[in-house]
Amino acid sequence: MSIDKDKEYMYVGVQDPYVALVLKYKNSGTVLDLGSGSGRDALFLARNGFEVTAVDNDMVHIDNLSKRATDARVSIRTIHTDLIGFVPDQKYDVVVSDMVLHFFDAPNIATMIKTMQDWTNDNGIHVVIAYSDKNVTGKRPYLFGHNELRDYYGGWDILKYEEKPTEWFRLPGENKRRRNYAVYLIAQKS
Repeated sequence: MSIDKDKEYMYVGVQDPYVALVLKYKNSGTVLDLGSGSGRDALFLARNGFEVTAVDNDMVHIDNLSKRATDARVSIRTIHTDLIGFVPDQKYDVVVSDMVLHFFDAPNIATMIKTMQDWTNDNGIHVVIAYSDKNVTGKRPYLFGHNELRDYYGGWDILKYEEKPTEWFRLPGENKRRRNYAVYLIAQKS
């Protein structure tokens, strides 16, 4: 997927190519979008026929997502809660964690990933994107080391894994282009 390097990437609705790859592996099913924000991933997957549950701890994001879903004429179940301690009422075919895990502190990383795995149906897909330790330390509670995220998925089929720079983006109101470093994983539960 080509991305216009001069757009404010994170804020214009450009779909993350890793989340778009879900369509290569699944054409329907249930999705849990953890840390959904204003719903870029949730909306994309709902528009493509998935039954989506979006969870975020920011009520402004949840309200924005609900409005955007109504405007797009798609149904998305929204839940306003902290991810730590969240327990869904079902298992899912797809779990998306797009730029969320690095907000957890180190003791909660392993627990959160294990819990996400437990919430996943057999043959289910995970899409996980998080910042790596190639970024400046101190800005986020946790940065993934080399192959660390991959190692959490022992026993799963790793469909795609990369550690690389993110796409270029601009924050609203800034002239400077930015780029971070992230780990990208798509895995399927065996």
